[in-house]
Amino acid sequence: MGLGGLRDSETVAAVPVRFYEGGGWREGTAALIGERDLEIFVNGVFWRSVSSSGLHPEELAAGLLFTSRVIAAKGDILDLRHDGEAGRVRVAIKNIPQGEGRPSVVPGPVPDAPLPRPPKPDLPEPETILSLMERMVEAATLHDRTRGTHAAALADRGGLAVVREDVGRHNCIDMLAGWALFQGADPGGMWVFRTGRLSRDIVEKLLTMGVRVVCSLGVPTSSALDAAVSGGLMVIGSVRRDRLTLFTPQPAGD
Repeated sequence: MGLGGLRDSETVAAVPVRFYEGGGWREGTAALIGERDLEIFVNGVFWRSVSSSGLHPEELAAGLLFTSRVIAAKGDILDLRHDGEAGRVRVAIKNIPQGEGRPSVVPGPVPDAPLPRPPKPDLPEPETILSLMERMVEAATLHDRTRGTHAAALADRGGLAVVREDVGRHNCIDMLAGWALFQGADPGGMWVFRTGRLSRDIVEKLLTMGVRVVCSLGVPTSSALDAAVSGGLMVIGSVRRDRLTLFTPQPAGD
């Protein structure tokens, strides 16, 4: 189960453009992030295709299986292989009984099953949140070069543990889930930092991962906030410079 995929330099293309600034035009080049389809096969059968940058395909495939609640642990993966030329990841998983709320052989629609509600998290210090968000943005070098990616990170008071970028905001979260699976890390003891708005489907992925705190540059939708409150996920948004907004209720005195 070797980890591979493209390097940053292989997924960025330089294209000729014309810039307008200062009242005139000039010739130049712009860096564009690449986008390609990643086909995921499970137990020899096509499952789904994901549009991605081509970075961290193994983490993306494993994390997507986890956040889709097809697998519950790294041990459910028997084998995982990436074919870069074909743009495919082939995954062999255990024959999980249907009665556990997951498909038996090939993943498909997953029946609703309640997730355990995590303990109420403590509110991180605002200065820590602002500092970590700034560090994540600085670490998002692909976005700095192309302005064409989203970013997400797992962190705690000790700093950033991992940062992932991709053309898809969902992919970034799935990559974090895959990284945690492969590293044996517990996302429930960490915070997620991310760019973009917070939608309900992102919240559902975070709850499946066991995440208790999410901090975003953007804001949640009303549906996302309802899901977060119901699931016990603390939502902190509009994290920029010296300000942030706590969207989930806290006990008096916090």
